[in-house]
Formats: sequence, C-alpha cells, structure tokens
Amino acid sequence: MTDDVDRVLSSEPEIHPSRAFVTSVMNAVEREAATPPPIAFPWLRAIPLMAAPLVLAALVAIHAPSLAAGTWSSSGAAAAAEGWLRAASTPAAMWMIVALLVSAASVTAAMVRVEPKGES
Repeated sequence: MTDDVDRVLSSEPEIHPSRAFVTSVMNAVEREAATPPPIAFPWLRAIPLMAAPLVLAALVAIHAPSLAAGTWSSSGAAAAAEGWLRAASTPAAMWMIVALLVSAASVTAAMVRVEPKGES
C-alpha cells in the first residue's frame, strides 16, 4: 500500500510559487522587519493608579469595625478620611473594588503568560 502511495506522489510534478507570490511575501517580510518596536507601557506612572484601590480596600477592611461602632476620630484630615471610608464601604463601592481587583488580576495574568514579540 505504501509503495502505491509513494509511486503516485513521486509522479506528481513539483509545484513552484510564482514570482509575484514570492515578491509579495518578501515585501511583507521586509515591511514587518522595518517596523519600529512597540512603545513600552509606562508602568511607573500606572502603578500608583493601580495601587489606589488596593489601599482604599485595605483601609476599609481595617477601619470598618470602628466606622460601624462610630468610634472613628473626627478631626481635620480624619474627618475627610472618614467620609471617603464611609463612601467606600457601601455595597456598590465594594463591588466596584472587587471588579477592579479581578480585572487587574486577569490583565496581570495575561501579560505574564504572553511572551513579548521578538523574543523566544
């Protein structure tokens, strides 16, 4: 059986690509090689924005018992912080924080698993 297949395949004429096809492929390869590398993401500027929800969630978790009991000190900056913490401790804000954390985790996981272009 394999002899028949070998005989049939060996009797087939060789297929060569046309010059236009080779030229278009080589032009595409040269165009791709000439493109500049992508601009790096500014992680140092983005880290504070990504850390803010984590800090806010930690503050809410730490001070939630004192907010519920009403024992939080209310002087100056503490009063402003109390307002922010009360607003952040609402169910809608908690769900928003959870959504931001899940989104950040999924983006981080995707970026860790994807190998940058050009490296092997």
